[in-house]
Amino acid sequence: MTRGRTVATMAGVFALLAAAILTATPVRADRDEEGERSGGYEYEGEHERGAQPAPLVPLGAAPATPQVPRAAAPAAAPAAGAPVSAGEARYREECGSCHMAYPPGLLPAASWRALMAELDRHFGQNAELDPQSAAALTAWLTANAAEAGTHPLSRKVLRSVGGAAPLRISEVPFIAREHREVRPSVWSRPAVGSVANCGACHTGAEQGNFDEDRISIPK
Repeated sequence: MTRGRTVATMAGVFALLAAAILTATPVRADRDEEGERSGGYEYEGEHERGAQPAPLVPLGAAPATPQVPRAAAPAAAPAAGAPVSAGEARYREECGSCHMAYPPGLLPAASWRALMAELDRHFGQNAELDPQSAAALTAWLTANAAEAGTHPLSRKVLRSVGGAAPLRISEVPFIAREHREVRPSVWSRPAVGSVANCGACHTGAEQGNFDEDRISIPK
């Protein structure tokens, strides 16, 4: 009687253990399966915030380097004492011998063509050149005019002329506005002479520099 009761008790214990194991196994499997689908609870939270998983990298391959857009390199400023082009040298020789060799980027191409077409009546003077020199200078001036953006002020000059072709730089509306605060008596000072004498006040005019910190008005 005692032996039969002991066997029955042990069988009951085994049955309870088996039931516990069978009940626990599905729960663990469910949790593992959920972790595989979501990548873990922490990843799931990041996914909900919009984060994306990192791309898989093949074994043995180096991780790809992120491609960062490269900023455009700023244009290099011309070195001091850099040689000038043949066209500019001719311009300085032919025109700069009588007055300042004004930067061609301060007038539109149409202005330079009109000026070069009337060299025999160049503001009351005869500045006529031989046809070959005139053609070469016209080509250089128009190629470096305001449309080419060869001067920092070229864009402002073009906007202000609105398609017109002024024959004097001082007649460009933008440049005229920049000088509106200058008293008329300044132009008649012996050290200035006229509005065409840019270098009298703009100490960097010969280098094409018309910045305000390079202005010194003669007394």
